[in-house]
Amino acid sequence: HIVNNMAVILRDVEIAGLHLKNVDAVIIEGQNVPLLLGLSAIQKLCKVTLSGNRLIIDSSVLPNSQLSELRSQITSLIDEEAYSSAISLLKKIEAQDASEEIDCFNMAQCYCYSKEYNKALMYCQQWIGTYKETNPVHEPDVCYFMGLSYMGLKSHYDADNWFAKAIRLISMEAVERTSREDANTLSYYYNQKAVNYLQGNAYDNSVEAFDIATQYRMRYLGFTAEDMCAGKIKDKRIGVWLYSISKLQAVYLRNEAAAERYAILAALCGNQEAIEFCKHFKLDYSPRL
Repeated sequence: HIVNNMAVILRDVEIAGLHLKNVDAVIIEGQNVPLLLGLSAIQKLCKVTLSGNRLIIDSSVLPNSQLSELRSQITSLIDEEAYSSAISLLKKIEAQDASEEIDCFNMAQCYCYSKEYNKALMYCQQWIGTYKETNPVHEPDVCYFMGLSYMGLKSHYDADNWFAKAIRLISMEAVERTSREDANTLSYYYNQKAVNYLQGNAYDNSVEAFDIATQYRMRYLGFTAEDMCAGKIKDKRIGVWLYSISKLQAVYLRNEAAAERYAILAALCGNQEAIEFCKHFKLDYSPRL
């Protein structure tokens, strides 16, 4: 039984070999009533234009709905660290001349983590030139990618400058006044700053940056120095950073006392290498309650 003006859903509408799914429609009584399909429905398929009384369908151009779906897939691939697959989808968007700020940012990120540093720098510079003033939310991360890329290219001076800029954009507050979210970000930034110093043979600076990274990580986790001495912190990153300081003190800075002190702190955080070190040299790494 058909009722005039009844709303229905057309499960599949085919136009020139393209398919629209679940199209809202209304039944109107009368044999001579024309069949009308709105542009809002057709545009879900692809780009359409009107030329006189002709409707031109360009199936080579992806509609917004498909672009949105591609971007969702890209986000998932980046979360899974499948950067090559994400780049392939980003290139599809780029080929459509439909790139937006997030696409440029994701290109920079994916190329950086894929260790294609020259391409990462190109997209970082493109982002800075195009989006920095109008959409600055990603600027700290873009500066961080610049730092990682220059570090990968062994340009340690440039890397340090970009890491420093990324840090300034996040916060210049003292550690204890930094928000926990920002503290987490800064711990990662300072860790890479420390690694860059280490690769550039600036060992004193590397020790300082690892130490600051540790402080920000503790701020993020909500722990104090007293908690560390009491053995309450069992964090892999802090353990690695503290033991890195211990090795730098022992091997490059020739400070045996500092090397032992940081090895004990790393052992208290559960770092296995530090624990073996303390056992070998008979260092007491029991909690200081």
